[in-house]
Amino acid sequence: MAKLLVSNKARKEFTTLCRTFDEVKSQLQTKFRLEVLKTKKMLALFKNSIKFVKEVALEDETKLKGIPPEDSSKILLWFLEFPIEKLSTHDL
Repeated sequence: MAKLLVSNKARKEFTTLCRTFDEVKSQLQTKFRLEVLKTKKMLALFKNSIKFVKEVALEDETKLKGIPPEDSSKILLWFLEFPIEKLSTHDL
């Protein structure tokens, strides 16, 4: 087996590099875990918000207009008024 001669200075630099790498790796893992936790919390809040809106909508369906019950097969007709601008043939 071949032996490699390494100076003390090179050993110290290598040790410092390894320590720095481990610190950066640890920081990134911590940051990633925190981001995952934040994402999970935001997703839970979003789901709770949707659930709340559904509950409020279902509380009194008779007062709501435009939201049929889930088992309804009614077709809703909407009249939306949009301003119409004159288009030149260049725009088409």
